[in-house]
Parts: sequence; structure tokens; C-alpha cells
Amino acid sequence: MHGQKNIKLCNAEQAKRLYRYKNIKLKLYKNNAAIWYNKICRARHLTPTYANVYIKGTNSRCQRTKDAAIRFRINQELKFQYVKKQQFNERLYELHLEECNVTYTLLNIKIIVH
Repeated sequence: MHGQKNIKLCNAEQAKRLYRYKNIKLKLYKNNAAIWYNKICRARHLTPTYANVYIKGTNSRCQRTKDAAIRFRINQELKFQYVKKQQFNERLYELHLEECNVTYTLLNIKIIVH
């Protein structure tokens, strides 16, 4: 009567799917933050530490080359992060449908996914 009782609302398999969904969602949030950071850096002409490039020389031609290399690196990073975002979203969608099918089969309702 006194104290707390642990009540299991789901079994181990359901908890596993839930934590997998939660972890992928967390990765998606971190990836979205990285996309935002890189877009801000690109818009404000800032150089993230991962994009530092060393080019010998200080004349304007060397400076233009360095700026182009930094822009290219940031753009490549953004492309990579957008691909990751798409993969995370697809995986989340698959997990969501899988969980819906499991839940609805417990209730004797079937969802057909094409």
C-alpha cells in the first residue's frame, strides 16, 4: 500500500521499438541543429572549425581560393546532412508503421501498407 509500485505498460519488445524510435528521433534533432548551424555559417560568411583550410600565400587570388574551398566544404557538409535527414525520416516512418501494425494486430485491426 505504501510507496511506489512499478507498473509495466508494455512488454520488452514494445519497449525496444519505442527506444529505437526515440533514439532515431534524437539523432534527427541533432542533425537538424547541425543543418541550421551550417546554414547560418554560410549566410553570415563564418568559417566552422571543421572547414578551416590552409593555403600558402596572402594575395587576393589565394584568398579567393581559400574562400571557395571553405564554401565548397560547407555545401558538401550540408548535402551530407540532408541525406542523413532523409534517411532518419524514412527510418522513423518505417518504425511508426511497424508499431501501428503491431498495436492494431493486438486489437484485431490490420493496416495494409503498399
